Amino acid sequence: MNPGDAVLVPSSRQYSQVLAVLALAATLRLIGLGANGLWYDEALEVARDRIPWPRILLLHEGPDPPLYRVLQSPIAARTTTEAWLRLPSACYSVATIWIVWRWIVLLGDPSLALLTALLLAISPLQVYYAQEVSQYALSGLMGAWVLLASQKVTDRGLTRDWLALSAALILAICTYYGLVFLIAGVDIVLLLHMVRERKTRAWWFFIGINLGLLAAAFLLYALMFAQQQEKFTAGLYPWLGKYTLEQSLGYVATKLEEDLLRYFWLPWSKGLSRALFLLPLSLLIVGAIGVWRRGWRWRAPVLIFTLVLAWMCLADGLGLYPFVFRYAFFLSPLFFLFIAGGLLASMRAPMLGIPLAVLVVVAQLVFLPNLGLIPSPWLSPPYENLERALNWVEMRSRKGDSIYLYYGAAPAFRIYRSQTQLPVVQGMAFRHLPPEQKVASIETSMRGRQRFFLVMSHIWESERETLVAGLNSRGYRLVDSVDAVGAFAGLLEERRSDVGAGDD
Repeated sequence: MNPGDAVLVPSSRQYSQVLAVLALAATLRLIGLGANGLWYDEALEVARDRIPWPRILLLHEGPDPPLYRVLQSPIAARTTTEAWLRLPSACYSVATIWIVWRWIVLLGDPSLALLTALLLAISPLQVYYAQEVSQYALSGLMGAWVLLASQKVTDRGLTRDWLALSAALILAICTYYGLVFLIAGVDIVLLLHMVRERKTRAWWFFIGINLGLLAAAFLLYALMFAQQQEKFTAGLYPWLGKYTLEQSLGYVATKLEEDLLRYFWLPWSKGLSRALFLLPLSLLIVGAIGVWRRGWRWRAPVLIFTLVLAWMCLADGLGLYPFVFRYAFFLSPLFFLFIAGGLLASMRAPMLGIPLAVLVVVAQLVFLPNLGLIPSPWLSPPYENLERALNWVEMRSRKGDSIYLYYGAAPAFRIYRSQTQLPVVQGMAFRHLPPEQKVASIETSMRGRQRFFLVMSHIWESERETLVAGLNSRGYRLVDSVDAVGAFAGLLEERRSDVGAGDD
């Protein structure tokens, strides 16, 4: 009997438990699904999803692989309703929980599988990306599928298992470039397994899969660099070798704290003490050690997690790929597997384990987005309601008015107001210019216009006071304005020469 055969078919009770968790996960992901408008990245994605076939395969409007936009295009072509556009991400997220549960059950621990599934169900990180028009939820699903498929290969190694793994790997690489790091980690685990098992037949499958992956990766990367090299490499620079060893280690430690621990645990949190993150860090370490000590089968998740982090830090250091919080999103099932392992270990002392479990659940629930409960002052997801600001513009506008779209507002404006009758000026991407040059650029673009609306998205909404004050000094006064969540619109009117400064 193979090690995983004993738990290959879960009991009816285990199915009932995970179905309850999936129902909870679906509920949390559907609440507020369309509560906020499309923010900058989402609006860009919707525009890309509308590219006609077959150009949608050629990465013309962004460097990401095409699978997500191919799946999304039938919806994006028919609607701009946020809930419908985000619904696929919610489905991908719920499916991810199911696959992760099935994978850990296959490893041999139904209790750990259920607890990991529960943590994924209530994770603010998972819920947020289940409510965003982006490829991240799909990348999490593909990553989980790769883990499950590779486990079946190491347990049984049947032809159908290798074929399923091949499909998972090819679709993963067509979903998100960052999954290359996960695939490489799984590849190492498979290689070690075959060396231990000495199965000649498996080597042919292994070599064939890797040749297919290399061909797919070469094609995708060639297309991306041919059309998007400037965009992809913008801001990337090698830091490895430029810092001392101590500085390099400090940089890596900071990245792991801010872009992994903090982001996976309480994403978009601000103003919180570092001491609050000692709990997940402790659980993560204890859980990883406990999983490692279970034997060879259980060492694969720890090895994959460690290798992926090491390679992402190295790629960041060499200037090849940035280590930014969301780029490692596909690691969240492994992250919460170790957190769950740490919690189960603490349950050996109920006086310790039960309070820890309550703290973990409360910490996740308090930071859940879109629940409509008491807003958290420590939570600031990138929400944007530009459509509400644009509705105000429409009500306040009159003949002769125009609109100036400050950098960041243009993508959502094109989705919501593609048929507007007002003249529109799209601001240049001058994010690195000093404030006085930004004000000068706006004033030059709008010179000769008696009234215009300054429209800003959440990305640069924090600059509105500086810009309004600067425009005031150049002859414009703010007549009226509206603040929506993550968006701002202001009506500015040119001051006449006979109006004194005191009338402002």
